[in-house]
Amino acid sequence: MKSPVITAIILAGGKSEAALAEYNGTPHRALAKLNGVSLIQKVLSAVEGVNSTISNIYIIGDLPTFENCVSLPDRGDFVSNLLNGLQQCTPESYALILTADIPFITAESLNLFLKESVKLCEDGVSMIWPVIPVDQCYSSYPGISRTALNLKEGKLTGGNLALVNPTALLNQRDKIASAYKSRKSIFKLAMLLGPATLIRFAMSMLRVKGALTVPYLERCVSKLIGSKARALLCNCPDLATDLDKVSDFEAAEKFVSCST
Repeated sequence: MKSPVITAIILAGGKSEAALAEYNGTPHRALAKLNGVSLIQKVLSAVEGVNSTISNIYIIGDLPTFENCVSLPDRGDFVSNLLNGLQQCTPESYALILTADIPFITAESLNLFLKESVKLCEDGVSMIWPVIPVDQCYSSYPGISRTALNLKEGKLTGGNLALVNPTALLNQRDKIASAYKSRKSIFKLAMLLGPATLIRFAMSMLRVKGALTVPYLERCVSKLIGSKARALLCNCPDLATDLDKVSDFEAAEKFVSCST
């Protein structure tokens, strides 16, 4: 099978909460700067450095235009922006979805993720996302908080990107919207996936070994989107380290200053 053409979609909409906007001097988190470079530019540089065939790059958000990118307006919420981006893709292409607040992302890590993901695409997988041992995030970028799950395979956190089949996700708009609304409540999300999943999440929080596994979560997500989904274990903490509050930016600035 020929490697799929990839459309990159960088989600850069939404506004920061008041404290973060004041700290960064801008309501747009994507335009906040780290070591003099905006977060969106750091993500864009990594995308432009990948080896895979990227047909177009879309940036969704009320931001200045960027060379060689198509700008789309912010539609007010994450799901609407995501679906708008997916609608720009051709049926035969795959979409690389990224958020604009992962400033440590590198082209090297992105290439590794895409190389392995494309292999899964050849097996008919419609959604691939990276999972990373959360300890790697803490050791690589100390002080920046992460949400993680206790799984049989270890304590893992999800990356802020995914490679998806646009058609598969567009066919499940309502379920995706419901999942996003429940994203900050493990129990609400688990109930969306079914009572059995809720029980497993509860057991996992009580540290019952083996209650949750990566294959089980893959089956849950596959059921949600109506097609195959896979989690790809990556040793790339830069793919999962986002900045969404003042303490994260303070830690990131301290890390950058110590690294230069």
